Amino acid sequence: MIHWVEVRWRPRAEPLEPVAVVATGSAARALAKRLLELPDDELKRLRGVSWNEGLALEGESQNLPWADGASYLGHDARAPKLLLPCALEPDAPLDLWARAFERQLKRELVAPLAILPQNNLAISLAGGRSLERAKLEVWLQTSKLTPN
Repeated sequence: MIHWVEVRWRPRAEPLEPVAVVATGSAARALAKRLLELPDDELKRLRGVSWNEGLALEGESQNLPWADGASYLGHDARAPKLLLPCALEPDAPLDLWARAFERQLKRELVAPLAILPQNNLAISLAGGRSLERAKLEVWLQTSKLTPN
């Protein structure tokens, strides 16, 4: 079990460039459907992981598909192992918060870690693989999606 270091999240003065997208529930379903609309060569530009309730993808900003309700994440040099919300930052000093958060993980998850404060989720993208249409279709049919 991972316990969050309690912080409040506030708008960033300058948004991060997105390099990842994470979606759960109905947003994950919308993201998967959007991915299936892409040609195979565009799918292969993305790497991702999935679980019953969601999808997390990494790629270059211009290759990330849009889906309503999805969270877009980027890199902040003060927290190099984390992917953080592009428009939000913790109200604590980010470098100190990141170190405290990483200590709490106790090696349960491997970087890079996608952080979704609104869902209290930390998702490792270390095992991400290139996307395949057939696997996305199976995921859509078998996942147990819940509303966001």
